[in-house]
Amino acid sequence: MSCEASEVFHVVRFVMNSITNPSKTRPLHPTSKLSNDWVLWSPGVVIMKRFHSLMLPLATVGVLMFPTLLPAASLDPVDSMGVQVQRQEQNGVVYLSGGIGEDEAKAIQQTTGYNLHMTFSTGPKDEYVPDVDVVVEKAPGHAVLKLNQAGPLVYAQLPPGKYTVVATRNGVTRSDTTDVGSNSARNLVFHWNDAE
Repeated sequence: MSCEASEVFHVVRFVMNSITNPSKTRPLHPTSKLSNDWVLWSPGVVIMKRFHSLMLPLATVGVLMFPTLLPAASLDPVDSMGVQVQRQEQNGVVYLSGGIGEDEAKAIQQTTGYNLHMTFSTGPKDEYVPDVDVVVEKAPGHAVLKLNQAGPLVYAQLPPGKYTVVATRNGVTRSDTTDVGSNSARNLVFHWNDAE
């Protein structure tokens, strides 16, 4: 171990010891208290207390060193002035279609209650496209939802069952079949290459 690594190790060990055992004079006995509200009853609890005390500083360091790993778009506030998405209904199916612009896409992605999420993109950078004709069929020839020039995000609330989604853009068709339930959302992504 190098000198610098050894110094870092000793600093980390000192910090961790001061967190896990704030009073060196207090023994870690099965009935001793580490804090006002924690009474240790078994050696396993002592180990878990040390483990939890270790995880907090490590998680803090991880968040500070790797902020790009945090989900950037999930809970960011949405500027409602730029959002044009409205809940719509067709044949008893409630849906949202839109997502042009960052605020509109975030607004749709943060909604709940829709069990089929469809995303339409093109090119090597997966750029959103808003010009897709979408047909959701319960059975061949039995469309429950037909949309023209939809997207780039379409969220629909469908009754549980098996559905086929046919998405057409510039004459090129993509299709996928999925089982939609009532508890969790199904995500379908339709992608076209630039040359198509």
